[in-house]
Amino acid sequence: MNISYNWLQEFCEIPYTAQELGEKLTSVGIAVEKVTYIGNYEKVVVGEVLEVENLPGTELFKTKVSTGKEIFEVITGAKNVFAGFKYPFALPGAKLPNGITIEERRIRGVVSQGMLLSAEELGLLERKGAEPGLMLLPPEAPVGEKIEKVLELDDYLLELDLTPNRGDCLSVLGVAREVAALTGHRLKLAEPELPLDNGSCPVSIEIQNPELCGRYMGIVIKNVKVGPSPLWLEQRLRKAGIRPINNIVDVTNYILLEYGQPLHAFDLDKLASPEIIVRNARAGEKITTLDGVERELTSEMLVIADREKPIAVAGIMGGQNTEVDDDTKTVFIEAAWFNPVSVRKTARKLGLRTDASQRFEKNVDIEGIKRALIKAALMICELAGGTIQGRYEDVYPRKFTPKVIAVSLSKAEEFLGISLDAKRVVEILESLGFRITIGEKKIFVEVPSYRPDVSLEADIYEEIARYLGYNNFPDTMPIGITTTGFSPEYNFEYKVKNLLTALGMQEIITYSFINPDSYNKLGLSVDEVLTKSVVLLNPLSIEQSVMRTTLLPGLLDIAKRNENRQQESLLLFEMGNVFEKSGEDLPRETKLIGGIALGYRYGDWYNKPRKYDFYYVKGILESLFTSLGINNFSFSAAKDLPFLHPGKAARVYLENTEIGYLGELHPLVQKKYEFKNTPLVFELNYDLLKTLIPVEKKYTPLSPYPEVKRDIALLVEREIPAATFIEVIKGLEINTLKNIEIFDVYEGEKLGPNKKSIAISLTFSSTEKTLSEEEINNFMAQVLEALEAKTGAKLRTF
Repeated sequence: MNISYNWLQEFCEIPYTAQELGEKLTSVGIAVEKVTYIGNYEKVVVGEVLEVENLPGTELFKTKVSTGKEIFEVITGAKNVFAGFKYPFALPGAKLPNGITIEERRIRGVVSQGMLLSAEELGLLERKGAEPGLMLLPPEAPVGEKIEKVLELDDYLLELDLTPNRGDCLSVLGVAREVAALTGHRLKLAEPELPLDNGSCPVSIEIQNPELCGRYMGIVIKNVKVGPSPLWLEQRLRKAGIRPINNIVDVTNYILLEYGQPLHAFDLDKLASPEIIVRNARAGEKITTLDGVERELTSEMLVIADREKPIAVAGIMGGQNTEVDDDTKTVFIEAAWFNPVSVRKTARKLGLRTDASQRFEKNVDIEGIKRALIKAALMICELAGGTIQGRYEDVYPRKFTPKVIAVSLSKAEEFLGISLDAKRVVEILESLGFRITIGEKKIFVEVPSYRPDVSLEADIYEEIARYLGYNNFPDTMPIGITTTGFSPEYNFEYKVKNLLTALGMQEIITYSFINPDSYNKLGLSVDEVLTKSVVLLNPLSIEQSVMRTTLLPGLLDIAKRNENRQQESLLLFEMGNVFEKSGEDLPRETKLIGGIALGYRYGDWYNKPRKYDFYYVKGILESLFTSLGINNFSFSAAKDLPFLHPGKAARVYLENTEIGYLGELHPLVQKKYEFKNTPLVFELNYDLLKTLIPVEKKYTPLSPYPEVKRDIALLVEREIPAATFIEVIKGLEINTLKNIEIFDVYEGEKLGPNKKSIAISLTFSSTEKTLSEEEINNFMAQVLEALEAKTGAKLRTF
């Protein structure tokens, strides 16, 4: 936002230079990035063309240009050069904003002594739709006067870098209020008045959604003559970076800059009826906006409409169907307050941000609408020769009620850390436009309508601090309560991550937003999963439009990306939240641990490379559980997980509670991702895992007596899982049985159809004595008897 120093002076006497003012404003939180003098024109003056004649055989013109003191012969190709008219004239030696230095040049045998200039060559915005050519200056421009004086360029621009809450400073008036508070001088703000009442407004106004439109005013001006604006008005717009259009539209933009109130002008004769309806758009309704783009609207968007059609997108841009043009005779000027959130959402959905929407999004002054509308109407009457028809129409469903904040000076002193003088505090707040009522123990601060950012007592503290001067606050050391360590939650998470890292895995972090097509790749029903998924309303792209319900898509995408870059040996894990609809306002979040193994473990001179397989990943989980002090874990074959190989997948149980799964990626899923090597994956419910960790750790002393190992080979049915035998043996609760290990599984024709041999090693030990042969045999008999009874296993004798 660029603010003209000269324009500010019309609102308030400024005893500072532009540079000093920039520093002062910055010190009170209105950051001025830089101050720029824009009148840097050397040897560019007002030139009057005395004579014009065609240069024979060319489309060029030979002119005589007067600067009041001298007459120069100048060649130009501009079609709009005429004797008796005045234009910007660059004398020989002048340097233009584009870096070109003007020198005498010989053109077709004639020496051209300087150059007549266009607006573009002066570095200024040309009027929209204007024919290319020289910039015409007003007849009263003094010949020979410096161009910066005539074009009001003898000025400084203050470039503001405002915080989002200070939308009131997106105007000359808003910044002038701050300047007045800084200087202690009175703010010069006149309240324009309309002529005597001459009837009612010929246009009726209806607000159908007062939540989105809190106030709507309009006024009709007839018999206007649309044309270029006077130079001073065009120049004020140009300095702010706005291209002049015509006197009607330029006035609305002028008021936007001066008061921060967006206005819009409709050609009244183009309305289907003399009525304005502020309503929600109908689904699928379309409007072609002033930029020539046809836009489809949704029912959440607010529009301005006549009886038949929308004529503007509220707070953002008008429609082409009611655009003011050269034939316009009667205009309807709109001034309104639109809901900031509604305008922001609509602008984002339509991909259309304008100067108007920028201000509405930050909340305009609902009580300042009348002032802006009346001044605009009076300016249009003056510049376009119009007449106001009737009075203004003002629909104000719920009038503004000022917020009153009770402020305790003792709390303010505690908050700011300094002593406060009550009289100085009142002076500061009143200079900023707050109305003060002094109570017994508190002061009551009435917040003006143009400061919607002030709503809490702490906001008042900030206003006080700004004008006391942050540099006047004493330096103090921060005080706070320190912790003696990390929380148990953090410590456990850190421990789990450390254990997985020690097992050779690397941690990754992926996005919580995924592509819904990821579910299709995993062989899941997309429609079914999406009914449980949280779908983003405004995703950046389809690739990040759904919140994940599993960590697998992120893990697989990262693994595939690495494999494509010849990184084919991977052990990765991620700890992160997944999200599901809960039927409440917020989704249900669950923390999971996911992992993936791809390729092989590197070998060396002693060990051969080992390909990662189901048992390797299973071993990682077993090591993790054991290190966490969990002994009662088990795995059960899983054939119903569509993304895992039905013969190489298992569910994971702790204390008979299912907490996850592991397995080899299904061949069809592997094909969709185009993996060269087969990935192994696992996923555990971290939230469940941490609740199943034993609270107490039991110490078991080492036995001083020798261990006894016995091996048995069992002939069993092929489909019985090996884990079943371990469960049966553990169920006997033999205290001296310290370890059970399956060390061999064999299948062969000589065993018989559907049979296999499982070899189990049993380790016995006592902390009280050496176990006798008879005791060991008794234990082995119990084991064999239980296995035969529950699994049909027979001792293999061949």
